[in-house]
Amino acid sequence: MKNIFSIICLITFASTLLAQGKQADEGLIRITLNNYIEGRNNGDTARLASAFHKSADLRFRNEEN
Repeated sequence: MKNIFSIICLITFASTLLAQGKQADEGLIRITLNNYIEGRNNGDTARLASAFHKSADLRFRNEEN
């Protein structure tokens, strides 16, 4: 009986941790997308750059040239 109870507790604990991780990821994605959209729409280069990795190359590239 103790083993069954322990297994149920472990499953419940694991599912709670996974749900919290998903919410945290969604929050970070929302912040990143808002920074990108607001930075692009308002011409705020600092906010736009915060939506990308520090080593990202943000120069415009024309594929025809």
